Amino acid sequence: LHAVLRDPTDGVLLADGDGSILAVNDVLRDILAPAVDLGPRGRMGGIFAHADRGDTELALWDALTTRVPRSVHSRLELAAIDPYHAVRVTALPLLRDDGQAWLLLRLSDITAQRRSEAQLARGQKLQAMGQLAAGIAHDFNNLLTAILGAAEMAERRGGLDEETLDDIRQE
Repeated sequence: LHAVLRDPTDGVLLADGDGSILAVNDVLRDILAPAVDLGPRGRMGGIFAHADRGDTELALWDALTTRVPRSVHSRLELAAIDPYHAVRVTALPLLRDDGQAWLLLRLSDITAQRRSEAQLARGQKLQAMGQLAAGIAHDFNNLLTAILGAAEMAERRGGLDEETLDDIRQE
């Protein structure tokens, strides 16, 4: 457990069965302290952005009660201002020798992945718009070809006054 808490890359939090924070590693403390209470009175749900808190807590409580590890995506409280900020929360339920359940959370930053996904989605939208514009231009070109062909045929038939012929010859 101590080795996990010393993880230099991911945030780690240990909570008891009531959701009270028992320990956090330096990575998580550097991100959230002092704005979020990470002490013994702090609550595990309080580290998550308000908008994501309900769903995230539900998944974590499910992991705790079923004793089945869960993984969810969420945002941290202070990072909620960045629309792409996200963490993958892996919840590992631990059963102590005395029968009490604890929950070990590992929070991995997936912000870069979210930004890349958003950029890819924007690129796909632009590509779709380009294909739509090309299709419209092609259809418009077909209409113009038909109009020009009809005008040319009318000019060849003759019998039109000079003013009408001038209108037909304009391109």
